[in-house]
Order: sequence, then C-alpha cells, then structure tokens
Amino acid sequence: MDEDELGSEAATAWAMLFDLYQINGSRAEFDDLSIAYTSKFETSPPTWIEPNVKPTTSPNSQATEATIAFVGMLDGKIVKQLEYVQSLAEQKQVLRLEFVGITGVDPIGCGILLRVLTRLQKSGNDLVLVGALEFAHKIRAILSVGRRAETEAPWLLLLEILRLLNNEKLYEEISIDYCITFEVSPPAFVPPINKVMTAKLESRPVSEHFLMPDIIDGGVDQLVNAIVAYSQNRTLSILDCSYLIRVHFNAAGQLIGGLAPIVEKGTMIELHQVNHLIVTLFHAVGMGGIVRIFPRNN
Repeated sequence: MDEDELGSEAATAWAMLFDLYQINGSRAEFDDLSIAYTSKFETSPPTWIEPNVKPTTSPNSQATEATIAFVGMLDGKIVKQLEYVQSLAEQKQVLRLEFVGITGVDPIGCGILLRVLTRLQKSGNDLVLVGALEFAHKIRAILSVGRRAETEAPWLLLLEILRLLNNEKLYEEISIDYCITFEVSPPAFVPPINKVMTAKLESRPVSEHFLMPDIIDGGVDQLVNAIVAYSQNRTLSILDCSYLIRVHFNAAGQLIGGLAPIVEKGTMIELHQVNHLIVTLFHAVGMGGIVRIFPRNN
C-alpha cells in the first residue's frame, strides 16, 4: 500500500482494506495485512470475525439472532414493522420478539401479528419470546366470554401465544372460553415444531437498537417504514449496522431521503458499527450531514 499519496486518509484506507478482506472472506490476505499493520503501527490489528458471527458490542447477542422490539399500541400501524420482521426472517434463523413495550392491543393488530407468527412457524425460524406471557394477559384483558367481536383474531392470537409458550393447561382453559363464545371448536393444541425459547429483557441491554439488514441494494421504502415505526416517540434512534456489509450507491441516496423527515421531526439518528467502506460511501453522499455515523470498533 503506497501511503505517500494518501496523507491523512492513510488510516481510513487501511481500515477499508481490512473490511474488504473481511467481507470477501479473504482470510489469508487479511492475515498478511495484519502483519504489515502491526509492523507499521506497532499496535494490534483489527480482529478477524468468523463467518456468521455477529460483530457487535453486546456480549449476549447470538450469531444468527435478530431482535424486534414492539412498542406502543398493537394496531394496524404495526403492519410496516411486521413486514420488516418477515424480511429479517429470510436472513436470520433466530428472531427475538420483545413484547414488553406493548401498551395495548386491538383486533386488527392481533390479526396481523397472528398471520406473521404463523408464517414464521412455517418458514422454520426459531423464536425467542420476551414478555410473551405478560403480552397474553394484555390480550386476555380485551376479551369477554360470550361477547363476539368483529373478528376472532384476538382469541386466536392469544391461543397461538400460549401454544408457542407450550402452556397447554392455560391453552385448554382459554379454549373452553373460546368454544362458549363462538360455539365452534378451537384449534387443537399442538406443541411448537420449531425451537421456541423465552427470555427476560434484562438478558440484553435495555435500550433496543434497530438492526439493519445485510445488504441495501434496491428500494428502501420497506426499510424506511420500519425505521419510522421504530423511531416513533424516541428522541434518539440507534441503527445497528453490525450485519450491514454492502449498500448500493442509489440506495444510499434513497436512505438519506427516508431518514431526513425523521430527523426533521426532532429524532436524532445514529448509525453504529458501520464498516469503513460504507462509512466512506455515506459521507460521500452526504449522510453525515443528517445523522451521526460511528465506524466499527476493530
């Protein structure tokens, strides 16, 4: 590497080359560069990250786990966030769904969430449920035995949550109430086929971060809508770019256009753990003018 022409940007060039070798899986080249780096700077080089291991600052994060934290009212507005959940399901085997931030539910939101949970089971994703039993109690609070609402969705979502929790006793109790209310048999209890775990919120940092996808190379409307939903009622939104390895130039411009209105409404946005190649791109397109960008810690 000829650094004479790089001047003050030499350090950035080294970091970008390390990231390039990491992204391409070029371990031998990465190791050779590490030796040269150590010799030149007399300090430890960046650490090689094994494939499928998430480079994050959280020691409790799982390698293939994506976290989605639901907040506020579970209603029709949740559809955008759930579309993003489905896109994450195609990238990550394990989805961590946090329900502790839900303050209330309505039938429309229940129906949308029920459909997504059903698809996740069919797609073979493993689930980590946080605050699921408490969430079930919130659903139960809007139901009355013998009162038929416009939709059965809240009842069926409640049964699905209990099934995922493998709580057959409570499932059967609610099934009786369902049968009395609708005069039809409820779905039979079937233990979850895929792996479903429960966890406490304290097992990870309390401040949830929005997990960015691996690649942003097309239309970003769905991604922006999910970020908008995440940013509601927040003064600071942190977008975790630990997994993000590539952003198409045009998509970067679209992303700026999507994030700008959020910032204009008073929400500060920070991008964390951004690889140095993307940092350079974001600065080139003007992203640094509206959000704060924090490069990956090597």
